[in-house]
Amino acid sequence: MWCGITNKLLVRSCVSVVMALDTMAWTLIGSQGRYRLATVIVCLVSWFVTLPFAALFSLAWNVNLEGQMTAFITGYLCMGVAHSYCLLTSNWDKLSETVMESQEAELLLLRDDDAPNNNKPSKSTSSATGLGSRQFPMDVEVCSSTPTSRSNEAFEVIAHELS
Repeated sequence: MWCGITNKLLVRSCVSVVMALDTMAWTLIGSQGRYRLATVIVCLVSWFVTLPFAALFSLAWNVNLEGQMTAFITGYLCMGVAHSYCLLTSNWDKLSETVMESQEAELLLLRDDDAPNNNKPSKSTSSATGLGSRQFPMDVEVCSSTPTSRSNEAFEVIAHELS
């Protein structure tokens, strides 16, 4: 009796670890701006690993629910491996430069929208934030300081505007 419960708990804990690995890897790839790659991996593995294994276990070997669960775990394991491979082989320098450039461009666009001589109507956001039309601090220089001091300056500006 105890052996059966222990085996089931062990299998369920392994499933949790595999699903957490895949979920975190998918999220990090998406954070790199590569949601399309992560989603293509999910679709391919679902169609070419999970579904064939599920059909094989259910129809050919008549394993029923345990076969479905095994196919599901195998699919998530394959997704986790593929997502982790893509994550670990990423060119982090190039990806960080791309993200910094896009953030700098967005910051410059928002600065242009906040210019005092601008005749355009201001964008209104939720007044619950207390920031009016500003979504994040505009007084922080993008490239003039280190990331840590830039973050500290941003927090100081936000704290000042919220008080």
